Amino acid sequence: MAREDYDGGFSSDGLGAAANDPVSVSSQVAQSQPLRAVASTIGQEGADNAIADILTKQEFFDQNNITLTNPYGASPFGVDPSNVDYSGNLSEQQRRDIMDLAYDRYRNPFAEYNIFGDKVGGNTETGEVRYGLASLGSSPTTFLGDVVNVPVPKSSSRSLAEMAPFGLGLLIRMLPQEKRKMIEAGSLPGGIPTAADGRAEYEASKRTGSFLDNIKAALSGAPK
Repeated sequence: MAREDYDGGFSSDGLGAAANDPVSVSSQVAQSQPLRAVASTIGQEGADNAIADILTKQEFFDQNNITLTNPYGASPFGVDPSNVDYSGNLSEQQRRDIMDLAYDRYRNPFAEYNIFGDKVGGNTETGEVRYGLASLGSSPTTFLGDVVNVPVPKSSSRSLAEMAPFGLGLLIRMLPQEKRKMIEAGSLPGGIPTAADGRAEYEASKRTGSFLDNIKAALSGAPK
């Protein structure tokens, strides 16, 4: 099941959902630490072919037009971001929390918990980034590279159904394909799967051969 791509982390009082549990917050926030910047082909490279310096919080805000009046940095309907003002809708603390959360996403794309102690689902084993990255009003940029949508590998049953004759397969192929968000990079620290790895996994999930051959193989219990 596709997850809701939302990274919360602030409430009406400017605190996260777990803010009333100091022990929980301290243990969970420990899992929202940035990956070590290593010399590799990850992210943007500097002149010495090593990873470029990670943007400071202010540099990140400046690059994404994020200000205290416009904490999202977004420019709806082509409006100049500097003319967007949320101060009448959100308290100052809420706006600061939104800004801090945006920088947390940039620094910690695979965090399991955000800076407020809320679970945000980053997964270094699958390469799927945390909730909120590259969603509406959120920057797709992380210090490791940009976040892109990658098709989720096809289930065995869907892959077979897409091969069905008489137009049925075509109709099934037209159904929306579930996506996951991964980082576009040459490589990532610790062997974390990249977007390229995700696309390769998706291609490998497609069945080959004829529909009839695959049906016979399924009935006999043989692999596709």
